[in-house]
Amino acid sequence: MNTIPAIPQSPTLSELPAPPAGKTGWPWTEECVPLPATMPDGAPWPRVTIITPSFNQAPYLEETLRSILLQGYPNLEHIVIDGGSTDESVPIIRRYEPWLAYWISERDRGHIDALNKGLAKSSGAIWAFLNSDDTYLRNAIRIAVTALVSRPAAVAVCGGELFINKDGMVIEEHLVKTVTIYTLLQMSFVPQPAVFLWRSAFERAGGWDASFPLSFDFELWTRLVQLGEIYCIPEVLATTRWHHTTKTASQRTKIYPENVRVVQQVLACPVGSSISASERRTIEAALDLLAVSIYSERFPQKVLAVLFHSFHAIIKSPRIVRELAHILRVRLRVILAYHLKGHKRKGLAFSPWGFANTGIHWSQWRSHVSSEQ
Repeated sequence: MNTIPAIPQSPTLSELPAPPAGKTGWPWTEECVPLPATMPDGAPWPRVTIITPSFNQAPYLEETLRSILLQGYPNLEHIVIDGGSTDESVPIIRRYEPWLAYWISERDRGHIDALNKGLAKSSGAIWAFLNSDDTYLRNAIRIAVTALVSRPAAVAVCGGELFINKDGMVIEEHLVKTVTIYTLLQMSFVPQPAVFLWRSAFERAGGWDASFPLSFDFELWTRLVQLGEIYCIPEVLATTRWHHTTKTASQRTKIYPENVRVVQQVLACPVGSSISASERRTIEAALDLLAVSIYSERFPQKVLAVLFHSFHAIIKSPRIVRELAHILRVRLRVILAYHLKGHKRKGLAFSPWGFANTGIHWSQWRSHVSSEQ
């Protein structure tokens, strides 16, 4: 276990442990250009705390740690809260201990408990959390902080994310153009790994609501956006890795009723009175669409639920037919390729976005986009 150092760490590539054999590129053999101690206006960069909750994600953990530590950000505080992993996670954490502000490995009561432990040990004015199987793209922290400090009305910023498979291949890019209470209730989800927020705003919002153990971040955004702007950056900052052991993949049927409860909670509070009857129907249809996406992954066991929510969505909002058709088309493609054709691959059928068909590794995404412009 380590304690918070007097000076936040910003290691260079040469200072970190050598990468495993065969690992090259960002963040293995490449690093971000270190930033100067002050911003262009002469003010010091605000301290940023990144909390990494971790539990038995050794195959991905080191890549996550390096993608944070090699950002070249001069006022970085990185905290790792491990839930008592029994794989190789702790030896990996120990190798990076000199550059961590704090870490611990012990049993906890879940994600919220881990994040609260990390926050209790943190000192950053800005903070974010990055799960132990997700990663930051190059210069993510610099881009986020620059945007946040330049927007006085902003309580948080969010960039885009890449959905990637277990091998790091890009499935889909997810950018969000705007975040309002209405877009959130329409299930336009904020890319959690790409969110950076003022700690003071988080505290004013009241922190996490422990009654939402799976949708705690979504529920927080609905309160946070009522305090100020969640500014959207039109650039990818992070990745979300999709494999069968992730919380989002393995517990989606449990996440859905929590999301319904979040929506009901918002509609029942004063801000809900400003939402019209037609908007409420659109919100209900969006919830049905989410249900179709989730239950269609459990074909054929949940076929009746898929049919029920499909018809209900169309009744509530006929304009939703195109999105519904897209979801069902993607799911049918997965079923045909992995079930009926006998090429089933563990975990991939759980992806709501189908296949990793871009042919691009996440670490090369930005350079690929740049080469097309």
